[in-house]
Formats: sequence, C-alpha cells, structure tokens
Amino acid sequence: STVVVYALFLDIDGVLLPFDPNTSPSEQPADPPLGSCHECRHAVDLPYWSCDHCAGMHRDSCPHRVNNCSPCGTQLCGRCYAESQCASGECGGTKRGRQELATDESEDDCLFPSGNLAALEHILAETSCSIVLSSTWRVRDDWIEQILENFELCGGCVGRVRQMPITPIREDWSRQQEIHEWLKSEEATHVRAWVALDDLELVEGEGNAELATKFQSRAVRVEPSRGLTMQDAQLAVQLFRAQGCASNAKSQPDGVLQEGPIRRSTSHCSHK
Repeated sequence: STVVVYALFLDIDGVLLPFDPNTSPSEQPADPPLGSCHECRHAVDLPYWSCDHCAGMHRDSCPHRVNNCSPCGTQLCGRCYAESQCASGECGGTKRGRQELATDESEDDCLFPSGNLAALEHILAETSCSIVLSSTWRVRDDWIEQILENFELCGGCVGRVRQMPITPIREDWSRQQEIHEWLKSEEATHVRAWVALDDLELVEGEGNAELATKFQSRAVRVEPSRGLTMQDAQLAVQLFRAQGCASNAKSQPDGVLQEGPIRRSTSHCSHK
C-alpha cells in the first residue's frame, strides 16, 4: 500500500480535456431558464452547465450532475443519460460536443491531448507527486479505469500511475470542500505538500471564503478552453517547491511513502 506525501488534486474536464468555451459551463445566469434544476439554486457560487438532450441547466453539485460520454463527448444530466444510447454503449462515438479534443492527440489515440499530458508529465517528473482525483470522473469505477488506461498509453511518469485516491463524494459539497475533507482524512495523514489543478475557482468568491486561506498559493486555475499548459505546470511546481517539496523529490519516489516492496521506478521520469 502507499501513503501520499505530495498530493496533486486533479480535475479532468477543462484540465486534461479542454472543451469549447462556446459550450462550456457558463457563469450563473441572472434567471435560470425553464427546465433548470431549481433544487440546486442554493449552490450560488457554482457554474451552470447545459444538458445536450433536454437543455436543462444544472449546477456542478446537482444530484442530476453531468454525465460525460467519453466516446462521443456528449454531456447529459442523469435522467437523460439513463435513457440514452451512451448508457448502453450504443452511441457510436459520433458526437464530440463539449469534450471535443484538440487536434494534437497522441499517436496512440489517447483520450487526452498530448500537450496537456506533457504539462502533467512535467509536474509529476519534477515533484514525484501522487494524483488525487477530484474530478466528477471519480464517481464511477469504470471512468477511473478509463483514465488509468489512457495514462498507461503515455509512458513516462504519467504512464506509471496505477491508482489514484479520490476525494469524498457529497452532493452538497463544493469542489473546495471535497478537497478539504480529503485532507482531513486518514489517507492524508502524511501529506507534506499539495496543489489543486482545476478549471473551477477554488479561492475567490463568497462560497470559497471560509477555506480561502487554505487554498491560497495551493490552487492553479486552468483555462478550460486550453486545458493544462506548461505555464500552469511550472506554476504548480513552484507551489510545491514553496511548501518544501525538493527538486525531483528523489528521496520519495512518486510522492508516496512505500509500505512493503517498491514496485515503481525511483529514477527521474520522462516521456518515452
């Protein structure tokens, strides 16, 4: 088993999967359109997103939260997803929509654009941190497995990721709260440094005020239309360094303390 020492909280949509800003979740409209999820109006600081089928507007903390179909890129609310061909695996992967990928995908047909992966590789190689999945992709085991399978195609430090702790899943918590609660858990007992990569705001705003000081100098907000850039990655490394993470973290490979046999390489990682 492993104990996380350097934690990198990773979002997927907007970080490793850039999306078209014309169809991205927008800021809260003044008056939610007809068919919106009124149960979620209390989550005033979270953005709305639109279901591609019913066009209903929902919030990120909504019980009917987005279901992203990786093969076709459609984003659906829970109700529409349950009745869709995406749920049965019969969508054919023809519609890409919100998760339309950049044209520079890897030669191995990896789900994630190579430029965004290169930026993630830089962070892992420079800090040997462990990924803690904070994305909504964590809500299903098969989605997590899909991430790991695509990482394996990439080689380097990214390709060596075999498991990822996940933040707690609570419909009434914001992304910031989910990360904070994980940091209070037993899994985080040995954490010495952490950084969060997300396209959501984790510091500013009334809803983030209570925990804002804990996230200052630890959060990197990514522009979702570009996804994770090398500039974002360099900032993340700087934030790890400011918390005492040594260069390349060679004394603690992969950002973890190992209990039992070491199965991963302790050498500096790079793309194959």
